[in-house]
Amino acid sequence: IMLRNRDMIHRLETYSYRDQLTGVGNRRALLSFIRTIPDGTSLAFFFGDINGLKVENDTKGHEAGDLLIKKAATVLVAAAGPERVFRMGGDEFLLVVENITKQEADAMLKELRATYARQHVSVAIGCTVQVSPLRSIDTILSEADALMYENKRQMHAHHKES
Repeated sequence: IMLRNRDMIHRLETYSYRDQLTGVGNRRALLSFIRTIPDGTSLAFFFGDINGLKVENDTKGHEAGDLLIKKAATVLVAAAGPERVFRMGGDEFLLVVENITKQEADAMLKELRATYARQHVSVAIGCTVQVSPLRSIDTILSEADALMYENKRQMHAHHKES
């Protein structure tokens, strides 16, 4: 019984750090991950938001919306592994990459956008590069979020022109 209880507690703890739909980390996992980063580490924060999830849910159903969310997560996991991807909300994801320069992050951002385009998934992404120790994670997320919204505005403007 003790072994079964130990195993069950371990499973429950694991579940508390994982998003059940995508298998990537959640906000709690992000905070735990951030605490492990050594000082002086360069980090790129890629903040992405799926475009059109509401339309997908409304027109094709929530199962189709869930598939879109999974597809968006899969691209980020393929880029850096599941331990660096976090689902921040319904259709928002954060990818954190360590030991990366601003130029490397810009190249990775470009590649992520191209990969999403090839997958026919519309995701707006913003990226900021910081060096640990990190100031407020909320401030960093706000900066990445603002850059993501700038990308979203550009995508909508380009879509209107097409």
